[in-house]
Amino acid sequence: MKPTHKLMVICLALLGVQSAVQSAIILNSANWTTGGLPAYGVFDSTNNLTFNTANTGNAGQLFAFAWGSMPFAANYATTSDSAVAIGYTTGISTTTITFSQSISDLSLWFNYIDNGATFDFTSLNWTFVAGNNASRVGNTVVSTGTNSSDDGFLINVAGAFGASTPLTFTISKSGSPDTAGFTLSAPAPTSPVPEPGQIVASILLLTGIGSFCLLKRYRLAKLATDLGRRFCVILQWNTSCLLPLLESHSRPTPNDEELAKRMIVPSRERNPQSHGPIFSAEIQ
Repeated sequence: MKPTHKLMVICLALLGVQSAVQSAIILNSANWTTGGLPAYGVFDSTNNLTFNTANTGNAGQLFAFAWGSMPFAANYATTSDSAVAIGYTTGISTTTITFSQSISDLSLWFNYIDNGATFDFTSLNWTFVAGNNASRVGNTVVSTGTNSSDDGFLINVAGAFGASTPLTFTISKSGSPDTAGFTLSAPAPTSPVPEPGQIVASILLLTGIGSFCLLKRYRLAKLATDLGRRFCVILQWNTSCLLPLLESHSRPTPNDEELAKRMIVPSRERNPQSHGPIFSAEIQ
């Protein structure tokens, strides 16, 4: 492999490292510990959570799930791969999370959402971050999912919550009751701040690209210099070959001298009737 090709491979590898670093934004998330209604968990080691939802199906049950594996969550990962099932019946169902300590700003994660389910966050100050088969409509998120693990969404919620100020939202759905997966985490940055590893990867990537460009420029300059030298050699060779030929053609021959004598004969000699002395011309 040529050196330039090796350098390009290194640059591409560094680009992959940078992408991998960018995808490793780890968010502190809830660790759900006890299933049932209510279910219990802990956030940030000391903040105890109490979770209540509609009593239907497997609501309140705990299950393992890697939230960062969802199609819309490629830039994020959570510290806990635990989840709790949210229940919703026909009509409007309420879900409530109570915190033992004050907390500000959170992200809410949902998966296994069903087609036709509407999640209403009117009582919250929230922003839609990303989703798969889910879209924001006013103060709600409407699901078009098929109850698969890839169907879900992520929102950020701003505000303060605690023992006397629980986090509450509602879900409405026509048809049969069902459940979805849920957890919460620290807020997901929509414009992630570069971490030290990402900055180092960026520097290495730019250094590699810069070195590649300088090497290409050096090779082009060397090629131009070599072509210039070859041109000079060819020009010198042509000059050394042509000069003797030019000199040989520039020397006068006997025929040239005879022709010159005839051309400078005085006009009297060409016209005998003219008067005056006759002059003769010689070629010295």
